[in-house]
Amino acid sequence: MFATIESGTKIGSIPPRPKPAHDINEVINFRASRAPAALPSAAVVALRSPPVNDDAYATFLIVAGRLFLSSEMMTAAPKATVQYPIMDAPETLAITTTVRDGETIEHARSRVDALVHSALHDPVTPQDAAWVETNFGQMLGLTTIHPMMTAQHPYFSAFLAGRQAQMGVDGNTLRQQLRGVSDVELAALRDWMNANTAQARLNVIPGINAPPDTDHR
Repeated sequence: MFATIESGTKIGSIPPRPKPAHDINEVINFRASRAPAALPSAAVVALRSPPVNDDAYATFLIVAGRLFLSSEMMTAAPKATVQYPIMDAPETLAITTTVRDGETIEHARSRVDALVHSALHDPVTPQDAAWVETNFGQMLGLTTIHPMMTAQHPYFSAFLAGRQAQMGVDGNTLRQQLRGVSDVELAALRDWMNANTAQARLNVIPGINAPPDTDHR
């Protein structure tokens, strides 16, 4: 399908990422002015990812995997939503939970904060790396993509290899780093996040419910 297409220009490097605008502990109230009035408020925590070539990147993938896994657990109550486009826009991971009936946004925030705290502090186990390899493996070159999948999904052949090259992802090296993550590396990631102001906390409030001093951005 792609053999007759002329070669394009060389893949450029990733543009430098802007520094976060807000302090790690500040809660920003964001008014969703165009949202339907019935839309529930939500609490969000955004985590900034270390660069791929940083020693903390493999550990961040462990944390991301834990957050995805916690969002998939079967419970009767609504679960948090995790968004982390690992190849398309890997700079930021976001965890969102909506305010349930009968609770305040502070209660919702406590739930999402607890998820993040557990992901950043629970002892590391071999299952953490195994989850990342199973679920992120094809994207990050940790596992081999079967030719049949490459034929059926142009994403793999038209985008993925070039994106891995652009990001500087080396699957073999990353696999070794993942399997070597321990509680020491997890503590180092927490230090990296503190030093790089890598966590933001956000309240998303529909316009009809927003207080007068709510940020309109």
